[in-house]
Amino acid sequence: MAVRSTNSTAQARRLSANEIERGFFETAAAAAFVDLSASYLRLLRARGEGPPHYRLGRRVVYKRGDLTAWVEGFRVAS
Repeated sequence: MAVRSTNSTAQARRLSANEIERGFFETAAAAAFVDLSASYLRLLRARGEGPPHYRLGRRVVYKRGDLTAWVEGFRVAS
């Protein structure tokens, strides 16, 4: 059983690294990218107020460009 969880953990790390290379982030990484907590980003997603996201089965990922555009939407010209 421990071997299986170790392999799953290693696989999760590889997938996360691959996603970053392709410009996609899982919720925790996306939250860090836009300087929010993961729980607040989840709340915004549930309310329909957060950045665009993609559902890949049970996983939620965010595209780097979508995160940047969402943040730019809060720009204030002064």
